[in-house]
Amino acid sequence: MLHHLHRKHPVLLISVLALLFIAGIFLVKHFSVPIENDRYHANLLEKMQDDKDFESFCNSLFCYEVTSDSITTAYTLKEPSLYHIPSLTPTLSTFSNSQYDKENENKTQQKLLSSLSDRLNSFDYNSLSREAQITYRLLQKDFDLSKNLADYAYYERLLGSQSGVQANLPITLSEYPLRSESDIKVYLSLLTQIPNYFENVIAYEQQRTKLGYSNPSFLLNETKDSLSEMIKSLENGSDCFTETFNNRINRLKGISKKKKNEYREQNKKYVKK
Repeated sequence: MLHHLHRKHPVLLISVLALLFIAGIFLVKHFSVPIENDRYHANLLEKMQDDKDFESFCNSLFCYEVTSDSITTAYTLKEPSLYHIPSLTPTLSTFSNSQYDKENENKTQQKLLSSLSDRLNSFDYNSLSREAQITYRLLQKDFDLSKNLADYAYYERLLGSQSGVQANLPITLSEYPLRSESDIKVYLSLLTQIPNYFENVIAYEQQRTKLGYSNPSFLLNETKDSLSEMIKSLENGSDCFTETFNNRINRLKGISKKKKNEYREQNKKYVKK
């Protein structure tokens, strides 16, 4: 067809090729821009309600759970694109205390779980394979337990001497998989989100105290000590963030020495902040 156009309508051919080129640039730019997590999750929830096939429903649910934040995605999947997961905005945590409070008041989580449970029950259990039936029962149990748990807002403790977020986060980020340059960029973005994340954790713990769920004094003192040790190591430059980042970035291939040094400096700057 192109040969025919070229022979009889050269101007038309040039116009068609120009349009295709412009469209190609638009598509590359459009699909390379990270999608907001909330938008992606909303699309997945909508898809789950329309899924006619049980396996498709499970795949959508898996993508929904595994993209809850960038850390979960990176630790679970080496290549998210194989699961048709697009590039998403770097997200340390989707937790917001004000949103949590609002959702608790509106019973948002319970409604979501009820909706997913109803959708699950709409599939014909007897027509599923033996393996799929096991998955079905596990999901059914998980939805029921999660729904019951959602009634106990602010019961969960986020700060603890050994198991709190202040103890787990440094370890998690120190082992964050850096497989490519894009992973480095996501990781550095996550570091900038730590202060906001802890503001939400503090607000959550303050609300727990108001409700009478505060941690015992000995646990608060141990948490304070562990935080003090972390701050001291950050001030001394002997923190785990810097050393482990440098070790991981040294092993990466395909990135120039100059670029690696830029990332090291950027990491150092973010850690100090």
